[in-house]
Amino acid sequence: MIDQLLRDAKVRLTDLSAIAFGRGPGSFTGVRLAASVTQGLAQGAGLAVVPVSDLRAVAQRALELPAAPPRVLVCNDARMHEVYWGCFERTPEGFAVAVTEDVPAPRSDSQSHGHGASGGGRGSDRRGGSVRRDCPSARRGPASQRARRTDRRGCTAA
Repeated sequence: MIDQLLRDAKVRLTDLSAIAFGRGPGSFTGVRLAASVTQGLAQGAGLAVVPVSDLRAVAQRALELPAAPPRVLVCNDARMHEVYWGCFERTPEGFAVAVTEDVPAPRSDSQSHGHGASGGGRGSDRRGGSVRRDCPSARRGPASQRARRTDRRGCTAA
């Protein structure tokens, strides 16, 4: 599969300067597999390894959507009625940087991290609605597919 990807891109592994991988949070087995394959390839080719937050990757994608807000709240399902979540802002260069990133479920103080954030992710409807209680206007789905509105806490919903 990796060989086919490199062939399709018309590059050799040694042409790269680094290999990035999703470092989580996420499935323990999936994260271990991604890390070990990446480390094996990088070690063999003498390349650097770049771990990337899965939450930050989702935030970066959301921040690149047309009419995206400057801040997004990403929630991914962590199973067992919990979520992995993070609030990210767009830098002047266009990159997503973490305002906060947390593996445990959101707490009541997460309200302060969600101000001005558009919400989404596979976990935004988990934890019995606690994400919606903490930032009630945070809704699932890309920002470009929903009308924007701001609730009394300052969360911009997409």
